[in-house]
Amino acid sequence: MSDSRRILTERDGHVLHIVLDRADKMNAFDLQMLRELGNAFTAYEAEPELRCAVLYANGDNFTAGPTSARSDLQCDAARPYFHATASTR
Repeated sequence: MSDSRRILTERDGHVLHIVLDRADKMNAFDLQMLRELGNAFTAYEAEPELRCAVLYANGDNFTAGPTSARSDLQCDAARPYFHATASTR
């Protein structure tokens, strides 16, 4: 697994900007990216001063989806990260 970050975050007042940053791969999700996205939303939920999280992507595509048909995203290890990204305040 690469050490490069796939998700960037920046706080601007009460807003957390969360950016998909794999433009060279059409922002396709892999397990590392999903973990980082889950961590970003977990951090958002832990900060009561934050009122909004804005999710967007660098590059021409928001996301191409999973990296392949036999994706890491289909394994049981990915389930907690799907749950974390789907949670709301």
